[in-house]
Amino acid sequence: MNGKKLDSDPSAAQVMSETVQSSGSVDLVVERGGKKVDVALKSETIDGRKAIGISMKQDFEFPVDVAFNVEGIGGPSAGTMFALAIVDELTPGAMTGGKHVAGTGEIDPAGNVGPIGGARQKVAASTAKGAKLFLSPADNCAEVIKAADQSKITVARIDTLDDAQNAVEQYAAGDTSDLKKCSAGGADNNEKGQ
Repeated sequence: MNGKKLDSDPSAAQVMSETVQSSGSVDLVVERGGKKVDVALKSETIDGRKAIGISMKQDFEFPVDVAFNVEGIGGPSAGTMFALAIVDELTPGAMTGGKHVAGTGEIDPAGNVGPIGGARQKVAASTAKGAKLFLSPADNCAEVIKAADQSKITVARIDTLDDAQNAVEQYAAGDTSDLKKCSAGGADNNEKGQ
């Protein structure tokens, strides 16, 4: 697109959108029927935004079929917990060891956990439902720690799906000495056990 190569990187859709918004026309090289074809497109304004009639999305081929009952769930905030549930199903034993764990966080295709809205309410509701461990995206740590009753729930800071899995497994094993915990300082705290 306009001389920039777009690949399967999650930022490709953002690059496409920014390019379309900043110019009146876009030159594309597309593969059609195994051949590269040059295409020049003029943008149209639709609902106040420039568009070229192309939208990008990532598509994945999964080695297993996964189905969720997501009735009443909106937005990306359950992504990390859904991903953990899949990992739990695909690995031997119960990851939580039967303990009540809660958490939140948007997750990208690379396994990075991002912040969400309503984190304060989620930790409060999790505590009220009896969870003893809450997984918080690093960028939500400061607000979650302010809302959490730390005498009733431990708040673990997670940056990735691996962090989330490690936190749950450590908690299930009864050893949280290496757990990355949230602090009032939020995501900048990299020290363990704070």
